[in-house]
Formats: sequence, structure tokens, C-alpha cells
Amino acid sequence: MSSSLPPGVPDLAGADRQFQSLADLMPQMVWTATPDGRIAYANGVWQAFCQAHATESGAAGFTESLHPDDLGRWAEAWQQALAGHDFEALARMRHAATGAWVPHLHHAVAMYDAQGRLVQWFGTSVNLEQSLPAHEGGGEWNDLMARLNEHLLGVLQERSAVLTQLELQTRHLGEIITTQSHLAQAELELEGFMLIVVERMLKLTPATGAVVEMVDGDEMVYRAASGTVRPYLGLRIRRAGSLSGLCVQERRMLDCPDTSIDPRVDSVACAKVGAASMVVTPLVDCGRLVGVLKILSRQPHAFGTADLQTLQLMSGLIGAAFSRQQQFDTNQRLLAERTRALEALALEVERRRRSEDILRASEARTRLIIDSSGEAFVGLNAAGLITDWNRQAALVFGWSAAEMLGWPLAQTVLPSGQQAAFADLLAAQAASEPDAVTRSELLLQTASGKLLPVEVTLSCIRSDGQMIYSAFLRDISQRRQQELRLRFQAEHDALTGLPNRRTFQARLESELEASPEHTCAVLFIDLDGFKAVNDSLGHEAGDALLRHVAQRLEHCIRGNDTLARLGGDEFVILLTDLPGERAAHRVAESVLATLAEPVDLDQGQAQIGASIGITVSPTDASADAGQLLREADAAMYQAKRSGKNRAVQWARG
Repeated sequence: MSSSLPPGVPDLAGADRQFQSLADLMPQMVWTATPDGRIAYANGVWQAFCQAHATESGAAGFTESLHPDDLGRWAEAWQQALAGHDFEALARMRHAATGAWVPHLHHAVAMYDAQGRLVQWFGTSVNLEQSLPAHEGGGEWNDLMARLNEHLLGVLQERSAVLTQLELQTRHLGEIITTQSHLAQAELELEGFMLIVVERMLKLTPATGAVVEMVDGDEMVYRAASGTVRPYLGLRIRRAGSLSGLCVQERRMLDCPDTSIDPRVDSVACAKVGAASMVVTPLVDCGRLVGVLKILSRQPHAFGTADLQTLQLMSGLIGAAFSRQQQFDTNQRLLAERTRALEALALEVERRRRSEDILRASEARTRLIIDSSGEAFVGLNAAGLITDWNRQAALVFGWSAAEMLGWPLAQTVLPSGQQAAFADLLAAQAASEPDAVTRSELLLQTASGKLLPVEVTLSCIRSDGQMIYSAFLRDISQRRQQELRLRFQAEHDALTGLPNRRTFQARLESELEASPEHTCAVLFIDLDGFKAVNDSLGHEAGDALLRHVAQRLEHCIRGNDTLARLGGDEFVILLTDLPGERAAHRVAESVLATLAEPVDLDQGQAQIGASIGITVSPTDASADAGQLLREADAAMYQAKRSGKNRAVQWARG
């Protein structure tokens, strides 16, 4: 906590540093401007582009990077923005490394505080010559966005910690108010009054001991004590050479963070009572200083500014109690002191309210970054109810935030088949380390009923014993489609769309392993007369002929058989679950018959035939896929040598 801030106000400079660190992760320029349009900050993307530092050159550094011919357009856009519109301008910026003027689209939105006052502008500048990477297959983009998501999740967790701190401070102020109220209403003698004060000081501060010391001539006497100094009730110490005596002399609060090095204290006496650090404040009765209230700790540097304020408030209560027992006028002073204490507490409450306003503004900036990240963001409570739903989530899934907030995720975007997997994901995240991030892929459902594959980046924090989950949902449907296209291209022939050699061999191996007792056959088909068609009608006609051949061959096989093109004019068929070798010959005869029919092409009519080699798997399962292909190939060449346009079966010895 910064020493320049009032007690109870979080370190908002730290929040600004966190915002700037997060802004540096954005792929485009991010900047802020004062209410009158002067650039106050620009992120690392701008600094790298212009080779400058926004903190050094300020508004001049940013506007100097704009093309002189565009400055009029820039100023006109600001005039319209200050009149109540969002800021948007197209202006060129000078790339320092190349000297080129690069067009950028500049956009900013206004940010307001709780009273509706304009406090700053949040802006971005997009390089129009350098588009962001596409979602599909963009590894660098996905990595960048994943890192950004993780930083955003870290910002949410830190904000939660700050709010928790404010809640603790509120409870602390409540305890002070409760203590003051009880003491003001209690009908106690002075000794009982002081005993309550020193005991409450152990709860209101990190003190290990508290004591009321009364002035008695040249000595200070322990009149009420608690904690580690309770055994020393009645102890007398000399005023000279003690911090208590110096407090009486100077009539002001004194703080001793480390008694081992402070010349104002008696180090031997401090060691005796276990005081490594202490704070002492005067007790005043009708303008006369009568004693001190002191808190101490076994640890050095134990007390902060809030503890000193608490001590000062409680000392005022004891001083008022002295006066109340002596005369009626003292009761009037007690009321005045109570009023001042309540005013001080009211100021603390007001400071806390202002702090919350500033935190809300910081949260709004974080919200802008989350929305501009292009990722769907969903917040969930421990019961699985949706607590946050950003604009991108509405665009991706088709439900608005108003429709989704408060609804169980399981009844909206989670299909029944994915609910168990998501529940396991939440359980795994809850059991992981506090800063851990879990990633998984799920199928989620849009408002139209479409199933959408998404990558889930999940984190959680614990608040009041309950888990709060934050999830970024990235649409990976295009990536999945690209993967399917690449897999299809790797496994199929580009010309005919049939399985290629690698796919055919894999299916043959799988068939031999899965059903070794069943008979299968391989038909190796080489076209007769194809080269003549290619030479006479051209390669385009040859390609069209191969596609016609593929279509005719598909009509010769069953649904559980496999037809593939090995390359050139070579095709191969896998026949499974054959009742006998004769079945393979019937398929070969069908192939010969269908290929013997003329083919009408755009370039003319083509007439071809085929030579077919047949091999049948042995009953003892001794042959592998490679062997069967070689046997069918050899049988095909026997058919060629025997006059073509026929089928020959491999004779296994």
C-alpha cells in the first residue's frame, strides 16, 4: 500500500501498472487520453512501431507520429468526440524502422466515473496493412490469445483480492464502531473501562500486548494491561529514558518500529516485557495529560497507519472516560469526541466508496480489454450459474447477456453428452493450485441448436469459501474443419477422391489383423490403352477418363469393400468377407465388362480395357498387406503378358 494514500484505499497506481502490462499484450496499439483528448499513455505496440516512449514524449510524441496531411482529420475527429460521439479517425502513422507511412484506423470510447463524469478515453489503433492472423490453424495467434487470456484471468483474480482487502477493512471499521458504542453506553468504573480498551486493542490491531500507563510523579504506572504485559500490572518505570515519558513530555503520538535500535527507549526494559516494536499515544483529561495508551508487539515493524489511527481513537475514549467521572462538562467533551470519531469513520467510509468507484472504473477498462480480445468469456459461481457473459459470447452462441445471466450453464450451452465432462473439468480445476489454468476441448450448443467445438481455458478463485470460475471459450470449428481437410487430402487421391495407396494399405492391414479367419481378396487393376488416349486426346481427357473409371469401378463393389487409386492408371480393390475365391473372379469380370464400354469425353470417345491381378488371403493368415499387394501386382503383369483385357489369379505354391 502506498504511503501517500489514505488508509483503506488500495494501491491504484499498481492497478494502472497492471493495466499497462495487460495492454502491452494486445496485438494492436492501445492508448488512453485525458478528457480533452490529449494522449496520456500508449502501449508497447506503438512504442515499437514509432521507436519512442509515450511516457517521455506524451501527446506530442503520439501526434508527431501522424502524417501532417492527416492532422486536420485527427483534430476534427476529436471535436466530434468531445461533442458527445465516439472518436474514430483514419490517419497514417510513420513506421520508424522503414520510414513508410502506414494507414491506421483509430477508435476510442469514453469512460465515466460513478457520477457520470468523463474521466478518460480508451483507444485502439489498428494497422490496416497488417490484418490479424486467421483463427484457423493460427498457432501464433492462438498462443498470443492464450497468454492474453491467462493475463486477463490474473487481473480478475487480483481485483478480487483487492475487494477482499476492502471487505476486511470494512469489518475492522465495524469492530471499532461496535467497541466505541459499547464503551459509550457501559456503566463502568474507570478501571473496568480501561481494561475493556486494552483487551479490545488486541483484536483491533496486531498487538501482542496493550497497557494504560498513568503519570505518577517521575514514574509511569501500569494501571490496565492485556496480552503479554498482563503479568506486569502495577509495574513502575521511570519517565526519563522511556518512550512513554517522552510521549507525556511532547504530548503527541510516538511510533517505535524497532526497539533494538531506537535510542529513545530502554532496550533492557523492552526486552523484559517482550516489546520489539510499540506505539504510544497520550491520554488527556480536561487538557491535562494524565497518562498514555501503549500497544506493543514481539515483532519489529508490526504496526501500520490504520493501527495508529485505531490507537488514537481508543485513547480518545479513555480520556473521555476520565472526564465523565469527574464532571458533567466532560460528558459534553465525550459527545464531541464521539462525533469527531464518527466523522473520521464517515470519512473512511467515503474514502472506501471512492476507492470502489475507482476499482469499478478499472474493472470497466479490464472489461473493454476482455471484449476486444475476441474470445467468449463466461463467469460461473459454485452452483454452476452464469454470472458473466461478454459480447463475444453473445455473438458466438446467440444468447444475449440478459438471457443467460443467472441460468445454469448445463441447461443452456452444455449438451447432455458433455455435462459429465464439464463437471469433471470444474472438479479438476477446483482441486488444482490457486493460479493453475486448465484447458480442454468440448462440444457446446448454440441458440440455433448447432454443436460448436470450443477450447475451454478455465481458472477459479475462492471467495468466502465458495469457488468462482472464469472461462474463455474459443471457437475451434474452423480449425477442426481444416484438420479434416488436411487429413482427407493426406489419405485420398486428389484427382478421383478415392483412397490413396497409404490409406488402402492401412485398411488392408487392419482387415488382416481384425479378421484373419475370413477370406479377403486384392484386385490389382491396370488400364489397357490409357496411354493412347492421353497421347491422342490430351492430358485433360486422360484425367477425365480416370474420373469416369473411378465412378464405374465404385458400382462394381459392395459398401464394405475398398476402392483406391495407387497412381497413374493403376487402381486396386479390397474385397472382404468373401464366401470363396470365385466371388473375387465375379467382381473382376464385372470390372472388365464395365471398362470395356466406350467413354464419351468432351475431346472425343475413348475405348480402354484392363488387366487384373487377383490374390486371395491364405487361410493360415501367413501373408501381410505388402505381400498381398506384390502378389496381385505380379498377377496383373501375367495378365498383361497373356494378352491383356483379362484377370489372372496369383497361384500360391
